[in-house]
Amino acid sequence: MLAAGASIKEIQDTLGHASYTMTADIYTSVLEELKRTTAEATTKLIPRRPYRAA
Repeated sequence: MLAAGASIKEIQDTLGHASYTMTADIYTSVLEELKRTTAEATTKLIPRRPYRAA
C-alpha cells in the first residue's frame, strides 16, 4: 500500500492498527525499493557541478 502511494496514516486506518508508530515500523522497514526511490529523488534535488578533469 505504501509503495502504491498510500500514507502511513491511511494504511493504519485501513488495517486497524492501534498506532501510527506500529504501522510505520512494520511497513517502512520492509520496503527497500521505496528507500532507493526516495534517495534517487532526493539526489535529483541537489545541484551538481560538472566534473572537470585536472
